[in-house]
Amino acid sequence: MQWVDNRLLSGLTGYSLCRIGLSGLFLLASLFARAQYRGTPAALNAARIQLCSGLLTVAKDAGVDLDSTLVLASHASRISRVPVIMEDMTGDYAAESLTWMDKGQQKVFEQRIAGEKGEAHAKDMLALGAYLAFSPGLSTVRNDQAINVLNQALRELAACKLSRLYAQGLILKGKCLIKKVDTLAGVPCFDIIKSDPRFRNDKRLMAKALTYEGTYYPYLPSTSPLRIKFLQAAVKIYQELKDEISQVNVLQNIAYLSFAAGKPDRTLAAVQQTLAIQHEIKFPYTHYSTDLLCFLAFIRGDYPRALSIAVESVRTAEMTKDSIGLAYFYLRVSDAYWAADGHSAESNLWANKALRGFMKYGGDASLYRVLGNMDLVHYSYGSSKKLLRLLNGMMKSYPPRNTIQRQDLYSVFGSCYEEIGDFRNAEKYYLSAVALADSNDFSTANRFRGYVYISIGNFYIHRKNYSRARSYFISYLTGKPGRGAEWAYRLDAYHSLFRIDSAQGKFDAMKNLYQFFRLRDSIYTGQKNKAFEELNVRYHTLQKQKDLDMYRSKSLLQQQEARASRRNMYIGFAALLIVILFILARFISKQKSNRLLSLQKEEIDKKNHLLETIVREKDELLVSKEWLLKEVHHRVKNNLQLVMSLLNSQTNYLKDEAAMKAVLESRHRVLAMSLIHQTLYSSENVSSIEMGNYIRTVVEQLQESYETRGHIYIELQIEQLRLDVSLAVPVGLILNELVTNAIKHAFELRDANRIVVSFFKSAEEEITLIVADNGKGIPGDLDTSTTGSFGITLINGLTEDLNGNFSLENLAGTTATLVFRYEDVFSRASLSEL
Repeated sequence: MQWVDNRLLSGLTGYSLCRIGLSGLFLLASLFARAQYRGTPAALNAARIQLCSGLLTVAKDAGVDLDSTLVLASHASRISRVPVIMEDMTGDYAAESLTWMDKGQQKVFEQRIAGEKGEAHAKDMLALGAYLAFSPGLSTVRNDQAINVLNQALRELAACKLSRLYAQGLILKGKCLIKKVDTLAGVPCFDIIKSDPRFRNDKRLMAKALTYEGTYYPYLPSTSPLRIKFLQAAVKIYQELKDEISQVNVLQNIAYLSFAAGKPDRTLAAVQQTLAIQHEIKFPYTHYSTDLLCFLAFIRGDYPRALSIAVESVRTAEMTKDSIGLAYFYLRVSDAYWAADGHSAESNLWANKALRGFMKYGGDASLYRVLGNMDLVHYSYGSSKKLLRLLNGMMKSYPPRNTIQRQDLYSVFGSCYEEIGDFRNAEKYYLSAVALADSNDFSTANRFRGYVYISIGNFYIHRKNYSRARSYFISYLTGKPGRGAEWAYRLDAYHSLFRIDSAQGKFDAMKNLYQFFRLRDSIYTGQKNKAFEELNVRYHTLQKQKDLDMYRSKSLLQQQEARASRRNMYIGFAALLIVILFILARFISKQKSNRLLSLQKEEIDKKNHLLETIVREKDELLVSKEWLLKEVHHRVKNNLQLVMSLLNSQTNYLKDEAAMKAVLESRHRVLAMSLIHQTLYSSENVSSIEMGNYIRTVVEQLQESYETRGHIYIELQIEQLRLDVSLAVPVGLILNELVTNAIKHAFELRDANRIVVSFFKSAEEEITLIVADNGKGIPGDLDTSTTGSFGITLINGLTEDLNGNFSLENLAGTTATLVFRYEDVFSRASLSEL
C-alpha cells in the first residue's frame, strides 16, 4: 500500500493477527451498513468527512495536511465543514450566520461585522478565527492571520466574560501555533484548559482540547506515544459523556498512529473498539475502519482474508454512496488479487476501476502506483502506443510529485517501449527506474523496489542478456525481504533464475525451481484458491442483486410518486378554499379592530406625552446628582492631596528614620485612597471602580516611590472587574500594604527579584487578590492574628470589613492571599447606589 513506510514494515516484524478475531470483525462489519444509524444527521455528516479526511491524509503519505483533506472531503461529498470548524460552538450562533464559511465569503463577513461592538463582535471574531484556523495548506500568512484574529477575539471575550467561548478560542489558537510548528507557544494554550479551575469541570471542553492536541501535534516517531496518550484520554472522557461519534473519530486516529508507530496489536485493538461502537450505534460508514483491517491482513500475507475485507469495504462504500474513498478500496481489491495471481484479469479489472477513480478526482498520490498493478497494454488500451499517449497525457495533467511516482512511471514507459520494439528507450527508462528505486528513502521504497527489479530482469531475459538479468534477480533476492506482495516478486525472481539457468544449460537450475515451488506452496493452498473463487462469485451475485433491487425500488418509487401527486392535488384544492374563507373572515375582523384601535391610540398618545415629561424631569435630576457626586469626589481628592502635601512637608523636619518611614507609609496609604476618588471624578460611573487600571496605577506609584524598576520586576495578572467604592478603598489599602512590604522586606539581593500581583474572580461568588514574591519568605512562627505589626493589623481590620479571609504562606517566597465573597460586592454596591 502506498502509505505504509519502512518504519511500519519493520515494526510489523513478528506480527500476528488472530484469524478468528478478524473473521468476527469482518462478520460484524458486514452487518453495520444494513441497519439504520440512530444518531443525528449533522453528527453523522461531520463524522463522515472527518473519517474521509483522515483516510486521504494517510493515503497521501501525510503529504497533505488534515485541513486540506477536510476541504477535499467536504467538496466531494457536498457536506458542510461548519460543524467541524465550529465544534461545540454552533449553539451560540444562528445557523444562517455561518453559511459564509462554506461559500468562502470571508471579506463579506469582515465588512458585515466591522460596525459591531460588545459580545456580538467578540463572538463573530471567534467565528472568523475558527474559519482561518482551518484554512487548507501550510501558508504562514493565513496561519498568522488566524492567530492575530484569535488574539483579538480572546481579548474581547475576556472583557465580555464569555469564559466558555474564551476557552474555545484558546483551543483554536493552540491548533494554529502547533500547525506553525511553534509547540512551545501552542502547548500552553491546551495546558490552560486542563489546569484553569474555570474550565476543569467542562468535560466536553477538556476532551476537545485533548483531541486537538493529539491530532494536530507535529508528526515525529518520538511524538507518537504522546499523541496517542492525549487521544486515549479524550476517548475516556467521551465514554463518560456517551458521545459515540466522537469516540469513533478519535479511535480511528489512534489506530492510524499506532500503525505508524509499528504497534499492530494496539492498532487491532483500536479498530476492534471502533467497529464495536459503530455496530452499537448502527454507523453506516464502516469502510474506513474495515479498510485498515484489510491492510493489516494484507501485511500478514493473508490475501483471501484481505480480499474478503476489501470487497466488504467496497460494498459498504457503494451502498452508502460514499465515493471519495472508493478508488483506494478498489486498489485494495486489486492488490489482493495481484499479490495472489500476478497480472490476473480480476486484478486488472479492479486496478482499472481505481485508475479511473483517481483520474475522476483530479489525480492522486496513488495514481501512478496503480499502473504497476495493471497489464494495461493487453487489457485496457489494446496497444502500447495508446498507453504511451495515456501516459504522456497523465504527465501533463497530473505531473509526478516525488521519486516513487517517477519510478512507477518510468517502469511503465519501459514496458511500453519494450512492447513496440524500441529497446533503447525501454532500457533507458528501466535503468532510470532502478536508479530511483535504489536512491529512494520514501516510505514505500522497499515495497516497489521488487517491481522495478523484476521488470528490468525480465527485459534482459527477453534480450538474452542473461548475466545482467541474473544480477538484478540475485540483487533483489539477497536484499532485505519485504512484506505482503513482496512474496509474489520473489516467486517471479526464482522462476526467472530457473529459466536463465535452463537456457544456459546449468545443472543447478533445479535448485531455483525448488525454491520457487517451496515458496509458492507456503503461500497458496487449494483452500485459499477456493476462497478466492467463492468470494468472486459472491461479489458478482451481490452486484446483480443490487441492480435488481435498484430497478424494483425505482418502479415502486414511481408508483408512490403518482399516488402522492393525486393526493397533493386534492389537498391543494381544499387548502386553497380554506385560505380564501380565512382571508374573508380576517378582513371583516380587521375592520372592527381598526375602529377600536383608533380610540385606543388617542388614549395612548396622551399617556405617552405625560410619561415623556416625567422621564425628562427624572433625567435632569440624575444629571444633577451625578454632577454633585463628582464634585464631592473632586473635593475629597483635593483634601487627600493636601494631606499628602502636609505629610511631605513634615518629613523635611523629621530626623528620626522610623518616623520618616511611618510618614512615608502613611502617604502611600493616603495616595491609594486619593487615586480612587481621582478615578471616580474622571469616570462616567461615579459609584464603582474599574480595578485593572486602579491596581496598575497604585503599583506604578509604589515602584517610582521606592525606585525599584532596576532590580524588582512586578508582573500584573489582572482580570477586568469593577468594585463598589466602599470595597475598592479597603482592597486598595491592602494592596498598598502587601506590595510595600514585599518591596521593603522580601529581597536580600538585587538580581532576579520578582513580585506577581493577581486579581481575579476565583469562583462564581468569590474574588481573590494575591501578592506573591520569590524572596526570602516569612518566619515560620509568624502568626498574623497576634503580631504587633501595624501593617498586618491594618490588613486584618480591612479584611474583616470585607467579610473576607487573609492568609500568608511560604511558597518559594511569600504568598499573601485575600479572598472575599463576590455576592457581597453586589449587595454593598446596590446599597451604596441607594
